[in-house]
Amino acid sequence: MRSNAVDGTEKGISNFRIGFVKDVLSNVVLHTAVILINTCDEVFLRKIRGELSLIFLHLLKESWGRMQSWPMPWKCHQKQSSTLSNMRANDLAETIFRLSMNQNPHAICAVDVVKKSIFGSTELEFENFIINRWEESPILLAKVSKNLEGDNIIFSLLADVFKSNTIDAPLNSILRGLVSCPPINSDEMDILNFLKKVRDELGSPMLYEQDIRILKTVRSTSMSTHGPLKTEVHYPMKSMNSSNMERPEFTGIDLVRQCKKAYLEGYTVGLRGVEFRWEEVAMITDRLAMLFGQPSVGANLYLTPARSQGLDRHFDDHCMFVCQLIGQKQWTVLPRGAGFLPRLYEPTRNLHCSESDGNVAEGKHFLLGEGDILYIPRGYPHEVHTLNDVDKCCIDETTELSLHLTLGIEVEPPFEWEGFAHITLHSWNLTRRQVDFNNLDSASQILSEDIVNLLHVAIRLIGNRDPVFRKACFAASSLPSQGEGDNHIHSHALNQRTIFAHIINEIDAHSSFLEAFGTVKVAVCEKNDDSLRWMGWLRHLPQEEERIDFNDPLRYFEDLVLSYEGHINEACSAFMHVKSSFCRDVRFEDTRLSFERLLEKYRKTRKQFMKDYLLVVVYLVKALEVEARIMIFGELNSCRRC
Repeated sequence: MRSNAVDGTEKGISNFRIGFVKDVLSNVVLHTAVILINTCDEVFLRKIRGELSLIFLHLLKESWGRMQSWPMPWKCHQKQSSTLSNMRANDLAETIFRLSMNQNPHAICAVDVVKKSIFGSTELEFENFIINRWEESPILLAKVSKNLEGDNIIFSLLADVFKSNTIDAPLNSILRGLVSCPPINSDEMDILNFLKKVRDELGSPMLYEQDIRILKTVRSTSMSTHGPLKTEVHYPMKSMNSSNMERPEFTGIDLVRQCKKAYLEGYTVGLRGVEFRWEEVAMITDRLAMLFGQPSVGANLYLTPARSQGLDRHFDDHCMFVCQLIGQKQWTVLPRGAGFLPRLYEPTRNLHCSESDGNVAEGKHFLLGEGDILYIPRGYPHEVHTLNDVDKCCIDETTELSLHLTLGIEVEPPFEWEGFAHITLHSWNLTRRQVDFNNLDSASQILSEDIVNLLHVAIRLIGNRDPVFRKACFAASSLPSQGEGDNHIHSHALNQRTIFAHIINEIDAHSSFLEAFGTVKVAVCEKNDDSLRWMGWLRHLPQEEERIDFNDPLRYFEDLVLSYEGHINEACSAFMHVKSSFCRDVRFEDTRLSFERLLEKYRKTRKQFMKDYLLVVVYLVKALEVEARIMIFGELNSCRRC
């Protein structure tokens, strides 16, 4: 192979391409295969034999290692042309991602094993949690791992990865996550379509905010009635792409060096998307998603030095389980406003809370030690800090650190009880069409369809007021295991039917044609398509010649408003008739199957997405692991000598 040039000339840049000068044929074959794989459809990808994929993945790993070992700035070998090959790091990452579709999924364990790790060994403990605590109040699940005599899968899997008395092991573990993981849109069902959108980001260095955050909370000079206010400060990272500070990138030894320096200055290092970076975490999140009847579960990792606070006081739009892996941390959870249950990704208000929003003395205090798990429902303001070490005047290698993992249960719109209501209405309408539409003229059919879509809007408006509609629906969650007793299964099912009855009664009593029509009229007049984007996920339900495009509902409602502006009374009467028929006819069991099918559709995409990302990270990182570890330890030793 050519000697490596480090200048920005065409000669230097070409050395950063994957070029096999001694074997031109190998280079041509590799390049051609990458192009073919990256441009074929999913049907063709599924036909590639698994053993052939493994052989080619090994070759790609070697190629990636050669590419990354050249000390040229990232963007140079990303975009410039080459006389040997035009392949980029992104091309290789996409090929690995596509070939991963044929590989076996990550290791799995039973749902009951993860449930036992968090809630204890009896089904009653989990049932009590769901009935009395879930989405209602925080609870410390203290020393669960010790009570299970070391049989806790969460802590046993992660102990060997992170356990250390100094910061070296946790920081070096971040080496496993040096590749950026662009997030997938929650309603995206087409993996290849996702790849088209992010192909220039796959295999790229980590992005600040998207993949990693380094920050601390400090006291400001301003005062409130409860004392000094606090301010969240981000570490002044030096980006490798200083020309684009809106999306700063960090890679390799430079990132670890800056993290180490920031940590010693009191900053918390937060790594996002951990489920895409460790197979052990992926297995836990996958089982937890099944347990709570959701498509996926997110995971973040936070490393904090002593006497420090990372994030400022805030609340989350998802429920979370905090698993304390190393050290101790003091959590303060303040009361949640009555009826406040934030929807996922909905900007109801700023997630950060000011000091004036409540006194710390009013909150509950939880001291987490190693092996503790804390549950915090969405919407509860909280802040957390490590303990003071009175024997230390400054932070150093031996000061006790804290490392915790958060497992975020994100209740996505289709899988709230409001989502269950929308699925119920959609399924009921499809059945009604087959029975009744043959007896209706075209005008009556159009009126009926318009009323159903307005009823969807009315359900949304009720959900804005009634927090029960925004709660997670467990209709497709993992029920108690066989042998646990029929009483628990009956209690779980009875609770689901009770909530369903409440939902239908609220729709019957409070859905209003005038309110729904007025809402879409305002959206049409203001051309505010954002106010109707919540309908987008409905496109994933079975469609039969729908007049509405759920990707662009505003256009449909423009025609609807014009049609009924002068016929309000007739439309209102039709609305009352359709609503009454719907609320009278629907049954819980009729919807549960459609709900489960939709969940499985989402879950299949997410599991594929997570599996592919895991293999991308594994292959790309292992290619450099030995060399990078040598470089990192050298840098850390230099820091100690300084």
